[in-house]
Amino acid sequence: MQITGWWEGIVTWSGDDSICEPRPSDPRPEEREYRYLCLADPRVFAIWEEQLKRAQQLYAPTGTGLDANAPVTFFGAIDQGDQTVAVFETPATLQPSNGAVYVARSLVLAPGEYRGIFGVAVQGKAPVVTAANISVAGIDKDAAGVSALMLSNHIFTMSEAQAPTDPYTFGGMRVVLKSDGTFRTKDELWYFIELRNPGVDPASKAPKLTVKLSLTGKTAQGAPVKMLAPAEETPAQELKGVPGHWGVGQSIPLDSFKPGEYTLAVKVTDVTSNHSYDLSSNFRIVE
Repeated sequence: MQITGWWEGIVTWSGDDSICEPRPSDPRPEEREYRYLCLADPRVFAIWEEQLKRAQQLYAPTGTGLDANAPVTFFGAIDQGDQTVAVFETPATLQPSNGAVYVARSLVLAPGEYRGIFGVAVQGKAPVVTAANISVAGIDKDAAGVSALMLSNHIFTMSEAQAPTDPYTFGGMRVVLKSDGTFRTKDELWYFIELRNPGVDPASKAPKLTVKLSLTGKTAQGAPVKMLAPAEETPAQELKGVPGHWGVGQSIPLDSFKPGEYTLAVKVTDVTSNHSYDLSSNFRIVE
């Protein structure tokens, strides 16, 4: 499938992080709006019935002209090579998220390489669309592992029971990925990691973990930034309804940070099983 010139602009996901990267199309009629959506990092975070569940979240930052609680049509198609393997079109509601809006759903895909196109259509407005390459790796559901590093400024407890296919939900907690990678100095940046089948300490009946943080980057004026925190023992929260899955997260107030481009690196060590995981994600801070 190809994106035709009918679209006024698209956003591509680089595969390295979740920063929006606009790529203008050829000039189009002036009456069409030029808006962007961002695609949250679509990596595997859970396995159900031996199949890989991929969560897709379309995220529209502040200023895109999309209204919270607005009814939309959420549509998409997944291609593998020359073959379309999945198509969907469903009514949805844009959910608010600290000034932005988002809509999400899960897809079940076999291991492989795919190209996905997703969008929303709002009555009376030009549709908006985004595209991404998606890589689905086979995972042993009984093996130890971790999710990608998720960054957010909006994490909340769900008001309804979590369904197995609810995207970016962890034991009744919803993580709205900050898919444009942009935080304000008034925000709290939350990082969240899901652990699968970590070692369990016999005494506490819980994982024994240490977490080491480092933050590097440059301010908007070009000044280098390097902040290191020593490894600290960090509690993990058992994720209800998902045996063997635990969550680790922490908030970082940004009011003392200067605008700029940053990288957060997190090293998680499972002391019981002697496994370590190095994760990182890029983000930016604005006023």
